[in-house]
Amino acid sequence: MLLGLLLHYVQHIAYGYSLNEIISSESFLAGVLASSPERRVIVLMSCGLIAGLGWWALYRFGKPLVSITDAVLLQKKMPVGTTIIHALLQIVTIGLGSPLGREVAPREVGQYFPFGWLRN
Repeated sequence: MLLGLLLHYVQHIAYGYSLNEIISSESFLAGVLASSPERRVIVLMSCGLIAGLGWWALYRFGKPLVSITDAVLLQKKMPVGTTIIHALLQIVTIGLGSPLGREVAPREVGQYFPFGWLRN
């Protein structure tokens, strides 16, 4: 639920719609269409910059990511910080308009808690 709220917050701030309500009746598409073309270009350029720098830093300085399959089948430990940052990067970039990681982020965080957190 918190990941969903973060997603809505990023969408509302980035495209400037329904700023007084994180959960509103206005759809994401309506909010994007109501924003100026310049704002859309700036948001998508920011998305590329955040995604590029974020994932570069994550792979450069973070521990190697462990897939959900490896965590379940091979009992590999999911690194806490790297997993959470990876999921948050996905949520932020999705909110800015990227389709990358849309289904994986909630699963990664959801997978960490029953398997990773209990093992630590």
